[in-house]
Amino acid sequence: MRTKQLYYEDAYQKEFTAKVLDCRASGQEYEVCLDATCFYPEGGGQPCDRGTLNGIPVTDVQEMDGEIWHRIPEALSEGTEVTGILDWERRFDLMQQHSGEHIVSGLIHEKYQYENVGFHLTETVMTIDLSGSLTMPQLREIEQLANARVWANTRTEIWVPTEEERAAIPYRSKKALSGEVRLVRFPGSDCCACCGTHVRQTGEIGLIRLTGCQKHKDGVRVELCCGARALAYDVASAEQNHRISVALSAPELETAEAVAHLQEECGSLRGKLSAEREKILMEKAASFAGAGDTVLFEEEMHPDLLRKYAVAVMEICGGRCAVFAGEDESGYKYCIGEKDGDVRELVKEVNAALDGRGGGKPFFAQGSVSVVRAQIEAFFDQKERAKTADLPPVGVVGVGQIGADMAALLLAYGYPVVMYARSLEKAEKGRDSICRDYEDLIRFGKMSEKRKEQALTGLQLTDRYESLSGCAFIIEAVVERLEVKREVYDRLEAVCPPDTIILSETSGIPADTLAEKMKHPERFMVAHSWNPPLVIPLVEAVRAQATSEETVNRAVAFLESLDREVVVLRKSVPGFIGNRIQHSMFREALSLIENGVATPEEIDRAVYFSFGQR
Repeated sequence: MRTKQLYYEDAYQKEFTAKVLDCRASGQEYEVCLDATCFYPEGGGQPCDRGTLNGIPVTDVQEMDGEIWHRIPEALSEGTEVTGILDWERRFDLMQQHSGEHIVSGLIHEKYQYENVGFHLTETVMTIDLSGSLTMPQLREIEQLANARVWANTRTEIWVPTEEERAAIPYRSKKALSGEVRLVRFPGSDCCACCGTHVRQTGEIGLIRLTGCQKHKDGVRVELCCGARALAYDVASAEQNHRISVALSAPELETAEAVAHLQEECGSLRGKLSAEREKILMEKAASFAGAGDTVLFEEEMHPDLLRKYAVAVMEICGGRCAVFAGEDESGYKYCIGEKDGDVRELVKEVNAALDGRGGGKPFFAQGSVSVVRAQIEAFFDQKERAKTADLPPVGVVGVGQIGADMAALLLAYGYPVVMYARSLEKAEKGRDSICRDYEDLIRFGKMSEKRKEQALTGLQLTDRYESLSGCAFIIEAVVERLEVKREVYDRLEAVCPPDTIILSETSGIPADTLAEKMKHPERFMVAHSWNPPLVIPLVEAVRAQATSEETVNRAVAFLESLDREVVVLRKSVPGFIGNRIQHSMFREALSLIENGVATPEEIDRAVYFSFGQR
């Protein structure tokens, strides 16, 4: 050992002088090796000391290959004489904790033969892991014994015996040791192999508190504190008890009995309230006789009461009953049932669309969902509309202008729409775009306010691809980047059945290129809507080589149900039909201007008052 270990000669030495033997860079800091030090390096479960060297903060101390290295933010030249000053408050606190731990571990070992299999000491917490189980009453007994040893104020014995002497000494150790072994004995409490720093007299520990116990592996983990930490713990506990005493108007040494009495009263009141609430809910359930399919929302309640209420409604409503109890912030528990029916498919859809989990019997299931009430309502509204209108739900992926406009068109024609965005916040922006579209239609007399509200009830917002699993058609309207679109198709094919038709709104990427990586390219084709689709009815449909005839027929029928004028290209070309014609006219107009044939204004008039009228 190049460094003289002054902390073993006198654990109470707070200041020392030494020479720098070596200084080396370590990241943005430096590590210094001295010929002597009072700084204890991290080891034996005890954190390292801190302080200063010539006023420079020491942030870490480690022993490496028989040398003790001090981490500092500034370099010190080899041969420099330094003055080291210990953070004594920290050192003494760690000595108190470590010494108290010895006494507690030794007493537990003596009484129960349990081994200390883990010791953790930080600036704020100390724990010991034991090889067997203990109860808090047993630990209270150990605590009394430990404090009695502290107050006996015996002297701590620290020495390095010869191997022959050590062989005759009973001491604790986590592993077999050889060579020089440093023993620490607290007479009447413990003898243990240890390399840490400890108090001279047990009285300096002051106080030991065992503050907690929990199961850990095959034994228990005990939390404890000593000295100033124990005093701080007692002061905080006393303050808490005082506040409880004032609140309950009870003497400070009788607060436990007062709390128990209060709990008994609260339990009785909760029982009465629960009985009264059950009575109210059963009366409410009776009002749904013959109501058919029913979706209800209630305040949070015990699962047993939720089940009773749902069963009561299910028995008499004559349809499916779904009861959700909770609130938007914490989520909702649900019960779904149908007398003599089968709700398994519905429950599966609920869990997929509403971030839920749960299950049960064919006719009754319980679970929970992690969405807000509006999303639950939108889901069941969509189910109801899909049932009454016999229109399949349609998914829209992308909430830009085309995505939002297509969703607005679909909703206006009565289709349930599941609109996906990467976040619900973005999906809400898509909904805002739909509302603006409808406001424009209302302003021009093309839609009523009531029709707008009816249409919007068919909209479900989601940030989960699983919510699209029940859609018959999915319109992809994301950014015109091949890798983004392919990622969307991968995610859709992972959750949608093979007969779900995927239509891309691309205006330039060839259909074969888009379908190239798909598992089921036969269900894919391009359906390019002209902007804005609420006004312009044209859709250019482009099949990929792998697109099936069934897909083309179903897609055209679907688009025509929206009063679209569908043109199916016989083969794919860049720009399709409309854009190629439009851009050729644009190029010709520019040529006429560049060649001095006419001004832009004259060309506009010529078009407007001729074929523009057609």
